[in-house]
Amino acid sequence: MPSGLVNALLIAGGGAAGALARYAVSGPILGKLGGRFPWGILVVNLVGCFFMGLVMLMYLERGETDDRLRLLLVAGFLGSFTTFSAFGFDTFELLRDGHPQIAIANVLANVLFGIALAAAGWQVGKLMLGAGT
Repeated sequence: MPSGLVNALLIAGGGAAGALARYAVSGPILGKLGGRFPWGILVVNLVGCFFMGLVMLMYLERGETDDRLRLLLVAGFLGSFTTFSAFGFDTFELLRDGHPQIAIANVLANVLFGIALAAAGWQVGKLMLGAGT
């Protein structure tokens, strides 16, 4: 099979799995917590940011030259799982529905905690690899 097709299949397969995982995680959280705030997408984005940091650290620290695992996990699974498009639309809906304070809280929570958890994933990966601090 040509490598371009293999890469496309890896991204597509990872993306399908990521979308299913997003649905499996975000729906129950929203159902449990309810309210106007999009808790399900917030949790998905934060978990996705953490694992993006972890996976990229593992990939970069090991000096991987085979992009297949990165394509599957990062471009496919995490790219589909983290759903910043859903984040953008949820925020738009909050603004459209007259809830600017909740929209601002949603933006700040996703961005600030996402950055912090990406860094945490990176640090956990370094510890797992024995790379220290």
